[in-house]
Amino acid sequence: MFAENDRISHRQLFRQIVMSLVAPFLLCLAGWHDMSGVNGLAGIVIVAVILGFYVIFLVRLAPAYEHMEKYMGKIQHVVIAAAYFAYIVFTAAFILDLISSLVGTWLLYGVNDWWIRIAVAIVCAAGSHYGMQKRARMAEVSFLIVAGALCLLVVFAFAQGNLFSVQEFFRQSLSAARVGRGSWQLLCGFLPLTLLPFLLCQVAKASGSGKTVFGAVVFLLVFLAVLLVLLPLALGWDRMTMETVPVLPLLAGTNLPGDIMARFDVIWISLILYALLYSLGSLYYYANYVTSHIAFSVNRWVVALLVWVISVCPFAGYRIAQYYPMIVAQFGVPILFGLTFYIYIWYRRRV
Repeated sequence: MFAENDRISHRQLFRQIVMSLVAPFLLCLAGWHDMSGVNGLAGIVIVAVILGFYVIFLVRLAPAYEHMEKYMGKIQHVVIAAAYFAYIVFTAAFILDLISSLVGTWLLYGVNDWWIRIAVAIVCAAGSHYGMQKRARMAEVSFLIVAGALCLLVVFAFAQGNLFSVQEFFRQSLSAARVGRGSWQLLCGFLPLTLLPFLLCQVAKASGSGKTVFGAVVFLLVFLAVLLVLLPLALGWDRMTMETVPVLPLLAGTNLPGDIMARFDVIWISLILYALLYSLGSLYYYANYVTSHIAFSVNRWVVALLVWVISVCPFAGYRIAQYYPMIVAQFGVPILFGLTFYIYIWYRRRV
């Protein structure tokens, strides 16, 4: 159903979550380090169980986020806003760096990286002030195109060429340490779910949205699991582990049967870039929405400039892509997941 009374529907919520996370998941998690083979699949099962309970917890916590100052007090809600704002800005800088790398490598080879970042930042910031309704409609329209194309990618990749032995998938033995690290990396990928309580005040029948959100989580986990099986079979374990982004050679090597389109990889990359642009635009929107909702409003151009400065790496030897995984794993997950439980404690004391 489409949204009514200035609220988005459950279907639109589902599609927004998938559209915002699918491209980062493909490029940053599929086949990467401990998220591979049987260890990756085991991590997916563990995270699915954890998030099943956590999503219900977040849905029940939505009233506390909608009336943050009432339950937390003025000082605390400013601190909470700053924590979420910092996470959003650093994540947006990482996505901007990822977009510029893909565009510079696949679409505009030779163009100065700084100009690519400036153009992307301006385009995404220009439309970030539009409300949740328009973002929901964008997801509503583009979801089937992006999701359908990615499903075709998987089908073509399985169907064409000589697949390696199935034993390639089991080259890495099951390890509790690897499963633990892979589960933690996957939780880092789902950290944007901590923004869910802010969003639910704009969702029709928010109290019943738990199944919808968990459905989006399951969709992403199933698609990631399929890729974890596909990558070692299509690329071979050795090549997969040597690649920085294993999905990219899969995109480059997947074509229509009969080699109908020699540069079909450009289509795949364009779809991934569209999803990344949607993710970046969503982050710009939430940077303003979160701060204005509970404390203060930050102009979208200020957010874009701050993201660009962090992304372009003005310090010698610094690159956001190099440090972002460590920042999220060591600080982002403990702080933001911890904040939700802290807010819950205060909320229960005031109810």
